[in-house]
Amino acid sequence: METWYGGGLGRAQGGYDEMVFRAMVRDGAHFYDPLGLVSEGTEVDFQTGANAYLYGTRFVSYLALIYGPDKVIDWLRRAEGTERYYAQDFERVFSRPLGQAWQEWITWEQGFQQANLQSVRQHPITPLQEVARRGLGALSRAYLSNDGRTLYAAARYPGRVPHLASIDLASGKVTELTNCAVRCPTSHLACLRR
Repeated sequence: METWYGGGLGRAQGGYDEMVFRAMVRDGAHFYDPLGLVSEGTEVDFQTGANAYLYGTRFVSYLALIYGPDKVIDWLRRAEGTERYYAQDFERVFSRPLGQAWQEWITWEQGFQQANLQSVRQHPITPLQEVARRGLGALSRAYLSNDGRTLYAAARYPGRVPHLASIDLASGKVTELTNCAVRCPTSHLACLRR
């Protein structure tokens, strides 16, 4: 719902959740049921609660895809005639127990991701080509120079002030061009466009 209310910005439209479930299917990983998710699923979750968001986002997106957004809204809203307990209200809206719908989603998700994996396997893997000799941390969108020999990007990594950098594609040499805290207090991309 946050993604819908945010105009399409959020987890439901991002690639991370998609990648996690595709990897789970590829690896034959266990999919938790709702109870398992809140008990064991949080214990193995190094991001403290991220599994609940991952599963919840995919499940609600599945419900909207299969049953329509209006059903999801009907389930999540609280109005006259709705049930107090979310699982009972789920059954009122979707005419099936939550656990059954969850298992149907898991079956659907596994088939969906198997099809994605088959599609990915139709294309060769791009060979690794290191651009820089060291990690650059979080990078902005990079821009290629007119001669095609240098990348320009804003870089941010622990222990360093964010800065604009040039990366020589032939040598991998990274050169700090300017300190972003001084030169571009508003936006790294604004500095790159100058």
